[in-house]
Amino acid sequence: DDPVVHEAAPGIQLIDTLLGGRPGVTAAYLVTGDRPALVDTGPRTSAPVVREALAAAGLGPADLAWIVPTHVHLDHCGATGILAAAFPRATVVVHRRGARHLVEPGRLLAGSAAVYGSRRLPVGPGRELEMIETPGHARHHTCLVDHAAGAVIAGDAVGVEFPGGGLYPALPPPDVDIAAGLRSLDALS
Repeated sequence: DDPVVHEAAPGIQLIDTLLGGRPGVTAAYLVTGDRPALVDTGPRTSAPVVREALAAAGLGPADLAWIVPTHVHLDHCGATGILAAAFPRATVVVHRRGARHLVEPGRLLAGSAAVYGSRRLPVGPGRELEMIETPGHARHHTCLVDHAAGAVIAGDAVGVEFPGGGLYPALPPPDVDIAAGLRSLDALS
């Protein structure tokens, strides 16, 4: 069994991105299906780890349909440009407020629940990811709900848990908005 990859929920593989070479700090998620999605990429230095995990899952350069950063903080999206180049058919989907921060904005499909309603990304027959705007940690934060798996890929919306520690709120300045974060938690429950 590969310690870097394990099943987080049915059809969702957690890929430990080994931030700074350390296990258990950050993760990317591969949602399997006819049109597979990679949710979060990890930092730039994690691109080789994530590429190897995707290759081990049988995904070649033409196979990944979506790359979806939950938000554009570097520990969640730093490898987006590298992985978008490695998987040229993948569409990068990000909240409209985060789009300008990514390197190749011409390839982005900007989505905002506030403006367009929830956006759904098809990943397979009877399976889609619903993007829900969840500001709080960042104004441009988005969570993905996989109703088929009964799972939420929450990025930093519900906090962070470090190995050997408990759950902590993820409240980085300057974007943090505690009231919006509490509303986002309510929307997810």
